[in-house]
Amino acid sequence: MKFPDGYKVQPHWHPAAEKITVLSGTLKVGMGAKWDASNPTTLSSGGFAVMPARMKHFAWSVGDTVLQLHGTGPFKIIYVNASDSPMKPAAAAK
Repeated sequence: MKFPDGYKVQPHWHPAAEKITVLSGTLKVGMGAKWDASNPTTLSSGGFAVMPARMKHFAWSVGDTVLQLHGTGPFKIIYVNASDSPMKPAAAAK
C-alpha cells in the first residue's frame, strides 16, 4: 500500500491478525475505537507491528509511506463507523 503524506485510516478492525511492515516513510498507529492522535506508536522504515484479530486501531502517514500488509486471508477491514469507509457502496441492482 502507498499512502500520501497525512493519509488517515479511520478506526477499524480485522477478523484475522494483521501484520504491517513499513517499507518507507513513517506510519503512526493508535489503538481504540475513537481517533486519538495524542499517544501513537511510530513505525519508521523497517518497522513491524502485529494487530491481533478484532483489535480496534487507526493510523496515519507522515510523509509518503509504503507498507506491506500480510497475514491470513481473505483480508477484510471493518470500520467502527461504516461511514468512514473510503469504498463506495455497489450500485443497487435494477
